[in-house]
This record gives sequence, C-alpha cells and structure tokens, in this order.
Amino acid sequence: MQITLRYLFLLGFFLLVLLCCFNVTTSQSNKYEKHHQFIWDDSLYLYVNKTYSDHLKFYNRLAQTFCESGFYPLSTSDYGGWKKAKIDTITALKNNKGAAGLCQFIWGTAIMYQCKSISTSQAYSKKYVNDIYNPLWSLNSMCKYMHNIDLYLLKTKNNKVRRELLIERDFAELCATASYNCGQGRVMKQLNKNNSWTLIKMSLPVESKNYAEKIQNISEDMRKQSRWRKYNGR
Repeated sequence: MQITLRYLFLLGFFLLVLLCCFNVTTSQSNKYEKHHQFIWDDSLYLYVNKTYSDHLKFYNRLAQTFCESGFYPLSTSDYGGWKKAKIDTITALKNNKGAAGLCQFIWGTAIMYQCKSISTSQAYSKKYVNDIYNPLWSLNSMCKYMHNIDLYLLKTKNNKVRRELLIERDFAELCATASYNCGQGRVMKQLNKNNSWTLIKMSLPVESKNYAEKIQNISEDMRKQSRWRKYNGR
C-alpha cells in the first residue's frame, strides 16, 4: 500500500512537471500571437525568397511586421491627429496623416508599389489585391521596399561601410530598418561619415534606433520559436 501511494505521488509529480513544461513552451511559441494570429507565413516566405537571396530575411520581415502592427491587418496609426479630429480614415490616409495595414504603409509610399485602393474589407482577404489593407500586398510590398532601401544604402560614399553592408547582415538590417522608420536619406547621411552602428545610431532619432534594435532582437527570438522553426532550414 505504501509503495502504491509513493508510486502514485511520483507519477502525479511527473505529470505536473510535464504540464508546466508544456504550458511554458506553448506560451513561448505563441507570445507574439496573443492578440492576433499571423496566418501568412508561407506567403511571406515566398515573397522573401523572390526578393532576397537570404532566406533568413524571413525572420527580419516577420519581426518587422509584428513591430509595425502586432499582426493586426486592420491596424492604423495616427500622425496628424486625424482620429481626434474625427476625419474619416480614407481621407486621412490619402493626406499622409497616418499609416495602415500589416506593414503600416503611408499612402505616398503605398502608391509607389502600385497600391490602388483603401478598403478595410481587404484586411483578411486570401487573394492578392493592390489595396493598402490587403495582407499579401502589404507583405510583398514591404519586402520590395526594404530591398530597395538596401540597394539605396549601398550607394554610400563610404567604401568601408559599403563593404560592411555587403558582409555584415545584422549591420545591414539595422541600417535598413532604421531607414524604414526615419527615412533612408537620414541614415545615408550618417553612413557617409560613420563606420559603425554604434556611431550611426547616436545621430538618429531614439525611436528609430530603438525600432531597429527591437526588430533585430525579436527576429533572433522568432528564429528559435518552434512556431516558425521550419523556415530556418528550408
């Protein structure tokens, strides 16, 4: 009887440990999707492969999407106080007073990537439509836009930095994502006279520096998550 009770106690303890481990693993792998699930994994991976020669860029663009919208395709941001002024969303966006969609495009940039319309009905569409809220258009356009930023930054007059951009992927990503946030011209100005991210970030807005480094950290973490691990070795 005593052996049986001890056995049952040990079995119960073992099951409790397993349950705790399962809960920790589950919470870790889903911590980026507590509010909104990202359901466009394969599409993003396809767009990354069409745009870059580096499949690990998938994690950078995934992390950037999370930082932009929290994976919420109906997300909008307010730059000009339009929400408080109760201006309708379409008018506000077309006047560049805010950004919208998974990757938070402003209208001026969106039309550069063939965006044709603004319709919230496109937010969960499974069909590619050139609409600012369409997730597939947004992800594809972000990849193209980020790649164009990469190409632009390679035009720096600083030969040493140009070599670093080509060799050091983390450095190149930090400069590109900072450009996405504060403008590529502003980052280029620093690249022309500084040779390291430590020096460059000192002259950038704090928000842009934090944005770039946050994406870097989250992308490294996402790469370890079981949720997206399959894209690591494809």
